[in-house]
Amino acid sequence: MVAERPVTMFVSKVLNFLFPPLCVHCELEGDWLCKEARLALRAAPPLFDPIHVPNIDRVICCGSYDVEVLAALIGKFKYSGWSARENVLPEVLEPILKDLPKDAALIPLPLHSRRQRERGFNQAMIIAK
Repeated sequence: MVAERPVTMFVSKVLNFLFPPLCVHCELEGDWLCKEARLALRAAPPLFDPIHVPNIDRVICCGSYDVEVLAALIGKFKYSGWSARENVLPEVLEPILKDLPKDAALIPLPLHSRRQRERGFNQAMIIAK
């Protein structure tokens, strides 16, 4: 999780009080991911893609758009400049990343410069960090 300064934490708490977070999947008030959404994410195994690339043992996709919760999470992150991404994404990715081999490399896919200007950030770079 990203360390926050006391002022940032205070502002975040005030905003969460005034505008409580809604689950990205079911819009239940209280948290960005409700209990059911968290269970759905944990139940979805990582995908091991059979792509053969020279000098690369395997390609692992952390999830699939077929998992509705993950699709909603990614959509909110990519297209609405979602501010809670720094708190929620590490929680979602940690169980997958902790099982990767020590010599694994995370490689963000390039984002077209036009898309980066539209969004104001490169989501793949944020996730890789």
